[in-house]
Amino acid sequence: MPERLRTRIARRDRVGGVVGHVRPLVQHGTEVVLVVAPEDAELFDRLGGRRAVRRWSGQVEVVRVPDGDHALFSPTMRAAVRAEVRARVAATFPAHV
Repeated sequence: MPERLRTRIARRDRVGGVVGHVRPLVQHGTEVVLVVAPEDAELFDRLGGRRAVRRWSGQVEVVRVPDGDHALFSPTMRAAVRAEVRARVAATFPAHV
């Protein structure tokens, strides 16, 4: 890998951290939900994720899956993502019985 590309990749998380990435989404009315495994949660926290959650309370939410994995290979992680998506769709578009 070229040195220039390697340097750019290594620095990508330093440009605004989580707040810098989340701000444009929230400013345009998007609710942000992250379903994260432990290693992703650690990175999220290190890059200012907790600050983003506090700053945009109600618009940024983190669902932590203790037995999850980043690649969604774990049945626990897949089930957590599926349940979260279904719950949010049901809340947004309630079924009339």
